[in-house]
Amino acid sequence: PMQHGRAASLQDPTPYLQLPAFYQAKRDLFRQGLEGSRLKLLPSTGSYFQCVDISAVSDLNESDFCQWLTREVGVAAIPLSAFYGDGFDQRVVRFCFAKKDETLRAALERLRKLGRHCQGNLMPFSALALSRQAPPATLFIANSQQAG
Repeated sequence: PMQHGRAASLQDPTPYLQLPAFYQAKRDLFRQGLEGSRLKLLPSTGSYFQCVDISAVSDLNESDFCQWLTREVGVAAIPLSAFYGDGFDQRVVRFCFAKKDETLRAALERLRKLGRHCQGNLMPFSALALSRQAPPATLFIANSQQAG
């Protein structure tokens, strides 16, 4: 069955050939949405992940920051330290932008509101209040019922 499916996909390469532009548009939407935020965008090519430096947002290590971000803001990120055997922490996390545009926009709204982490506590900001008032139905949201 898989060989038949692959053979059929070769009949019309259009969907495959459109993938780079499809993901570039999502990357561009995500990057533009974070411009001017406290998250420092790193170069992103040939991927559906956007890495950001979190130094201006938090003093937490990558793993703790990602856990906090998921729980309190409702946006999940992946710590790069998870990919190192020794847990090397560069203060960089990555977001997956292979999501629906409305999901990306909702997450961007929350991410743009991030404040500065200060002595173990995060300064209040409206995204925290938003995450507690609204059900988690946006980008990379923990416990989301919607596929994003």
